[in-house]
Amino acid sequence: VTNAPFVRVLTIAKYKKDLLVKKSLRDLQPKTYGKEAFKAVCKLEDDSGDVIEAEYEAVIFEEGGEQFAATFINCFIRNTDSVPTHVSLSENDRTIRIPVKATVSYEATQNISNKSSVCVRALFGPYDNVEQIGQFLSYYSSVLGVSLFS
Repeated sequence: VTNAPFVRVLTIAKYKKDLLVKKSLRDLQPKTYGKEAFKAVCKLEDDSGDVIEAEYEAVIFEEGGEQFAATFINCFIRNTDSVPTHVSLSENDRTIRIPVKATVSYEATQNISNKSSVCVRALFGPYDNVEQIGQFLSYYSSVLGVSLFS
């Protein structure tokens, strides 16, 4: 869904280079996963409690590691009349529900203390790279102002 509003969730996902797709002929280093890459379901909830399943795309943000990559899950908003308050991501009977932080201008945030969260996918296998996890936490908490990792 090109140029549609979306809710962005930042997560760590298993790096699947063979499932990346080119968005154009000039795309020499694709960063977007094909639809078959993840068996996830994205749902958006508004303040009235209505829940809508949303189409999503998964885009690699940073691929510094060999097995895992920082990945954006962009859940597209079809009904722009309501503003999502929560996003739920489900895969293999596991669901995580996190609040949506509305995007505001820099000027509007000068005197406001906002909290943001990062949904971090569970790590599987022999992952013991404590330095990489520390860099991830440090970067997103200091540069992006993330205060909650779930």
